[in-house]
Amino acid sequence: MNDDSVGFFDPDARVEELTGTLPHWRQEGVIYFVTFRLADSIPQEMLRQWSAELAAWTRDHPEPHDEQTRRDFYARFPHRIQHWLDAGYGSCVLRIPEVASLVETALGYFHRKRYLLDESVVASNHVHALVTPLPDYTLSKILHSWKSFTAHEILKVEAASRRLAAGQN
Repeated sequence: MNDDSVGFFDPDARVEELTGTLPHWRQEGVIYFVTFRLADSIPQEMLRQWSAELAAWTRDHPEPHDEQTRRDFYARFPHRIQHWLDAGYGSCVLRIPEVASLVETALGYFHRKRYLLDESVVASNHVHALVTPLPDYTLSKILHSWKSFTAHEILKVEAASRRLAAGQN
């Protein structure tokens, strides 16, 4: 943990609700736990099935949800995605030391300028980070910057480029 103050979600404070973008809510000065992944980190058939199940579950379980329903939701949906990511599907190019270093450097590049980066983990096919956007910067723009920059730079790493090309055949 760094020495910067960390703000946590305050249910009594103003919250912007967003649609069609991540995160789905925004509150100034709070820390976010974010995960982003490689496109091939979960097989498409598994994602299609998961999406269909999510749509059916949401239809059959209108809000508000009680505690048992919330536990059921998290076990069926977010926890299952995390389990699949941890299974190591796909090219796993983030396992290549040069690529992992590139991603770690990118995550920390604007620390204390655009955001506070508390902790981050680069796994073989996904990344976790605890980040607090600074005023005038949104999480959406920070994530876009990380993902765009690292995607372009990863393709310049010969071993990663070969591994990704091999997976497209």
